[in-house]
Amino acid sequence: MNGRKKQLVFSLLALLLSISAYGSWNDPTLVLQKNKIKLGETLNVDFYNAPSNAGIAVCTPTGSIASAVLKTSISKGKGEATLTIPETAGKHLFNIVMYTGTTLLSEPVYVLVDNTESTFSMSTNEKAYTTGADITITYKNAPALKGDRIVMYPEKYKLVPSGSSEFVSPAASADITETDGTVILRTTTNSDYNIYYVHEGTYVSLFEKTSVVVGSTVKLSLSKTSFIEEEDIPITYTGFSKQKGGWIGVFSLVSNLKTSEPFYTIDIEGSSSGKVTIPASTLESGKYRIVAFSKGTRNVLTSETMRLTIYSGNGSLIYSDNATETYYRIISALDGKCMSTKAFANSNSAEKQLKLEDLDEESDYFLWKLVKREDGKTEIINKATGEFLLSTSEALSNFNYSKVGVPTENNNGHTFSYLGDDQYTIKGVEDDGVTRYLANITSGGDPLPLNLTANSEFAWKLNFVETVVTGINGVNTEKETVTIQDKKIIVTGDQNYTLWDANGKQHNKQAQLIPGIYLVKWTDGRNVKVIVK
Repeated sequence: MNGRKKQLVFSLLALLLSISAYGSWNDPTLVLQKNKIKLGETLNVDFYNAPSNAGIAVCTPTGSIASAVLKTSISKGKGEATLTIPETAGKHLFNIVMYTGTTLLSEPVYVLVDNTESTFSMSTNEKAYTTGADITITYKNAPALKGDRIVMYPEKYKLVPSGSSEFVSPAASADITETDGTVILRTTTNSDYNIYYVHEGTYVSLFEKTSVVVGSTVKLSLSKTSFIEEEDIPITYTGFSKQKGGWIGVFSLVSNLKTSEPFYTIDIEGSSSGKVTIPASTLESGKYRIVAFSKGTRNVLTSETMRLTIYSGNGSLIYSDNATETYYRIISALDGKCMSTKAFANSNSAEKQLKLEDLDEESDYFLWKLVKREDGKTEIINKATGEFLLSTSEALSNFNYSKVGVPTENNNGHTFSYLGDDQYTIKGVEDDGVTRYLANITSGGDPLPLNLTANSEFAWKLNFVETVVTGINGVNTEKETVTIQDKKIIVTGDQNYTLWDANGKQHNKQAQLIPGIYLVKWTDGRNVKVIVK
């Protein structure tokens, strides 16, 4: 109970301090019940903190008390005053102000006298523009008073009277003489802008503003322009509007930014600068461009196209498909222990604990192939048993033990993230929504903090062993085996093949090769990609 009382006291104190800080506790104030009336209609004005002998004056937009059209006296304190605009006033903007004698007590409030029933609207043809481009503004049902204009200001400036110390001239403006029409504004200064409709030669607006962005205010950058599939891709951004936000899209290099679907999107909300990451294995091998857009549009905010290449080889993994099977040994970078299904080879259980064992180079229980799923995740499958590394673990004591077995439709696959030095992390999202990383940790101890660095408990080396040709487009019926021995590619089976590198250069089939990607091509049209490390 005491804690609750203390909280209420502090909340009330914070409110009082807030009111005091804004200086509005005792200021004379006027509030209009509506800011548009018809000619001859009475106008109700609420007033607060009125001193003795105060009055309310209805003035021309830039007028003083001496040129007031109408005055009325009000009582001290707060209440409601009723004013009538004279029939002779016509269609105009008026300011309403509280005064004593010739002293103005309140900030003016404004009312538009207009007999039309329709509602004003103003819109732009786009929300973002290149520097110096035409900004086309369409308006309907404008008052079209003498001296009305549409003006454009950088977002950092307020719309204030021309006599104010904060006043600056607009970046662009256009006169309004018709109730419906279009105007064109332009500026060569890059910024976020607000566009206002202002009345009768003043810098007063009774209508909603509209906002646009001019110029390449957003900049995107990458630490490098080429990544392997298993690398996270960090993007640094600056120049987004905190209020408007925006989004970043990843497109193929030849796509149409107005109509093509992005491969990946990132929403930017609440920050003008920062860093975001495209997770590893999200993008397949290919060439992409990364572009920033204004929120909810396809209006480009970046002037320079940021290009990105995702590639396989030189550290990237080879994924098996219905044409080839590539096998790896998955070895802990911490102590050289290898993932294996050998310990439970004779078990009939549908699910078994994954074990780390000393490597047996002759055993298929230590070999694993990687199969890319449609959702970008990877299935890890043992050569000897055909069992999958499951994305569900078994909670015992302080640990969650990884399991292998027959996958269900809820198996979520895994993601490899490159750490450098030919090492990866392996993670999966389990049924409980928690992301867990495979780690080489001694059971019975305490869980260790997540350490996603090379040579840690969470780092794994994938040592390439062999690629087996299983058939490409159904052409072949027999298997060829492709292995690497002393940096030479050894092919058993059909010897009617040639050997090529990734640049299209043919090589001697018996030559010792430098590290890189190579293609074995048979004369019947079959081929297989091999990585020499």
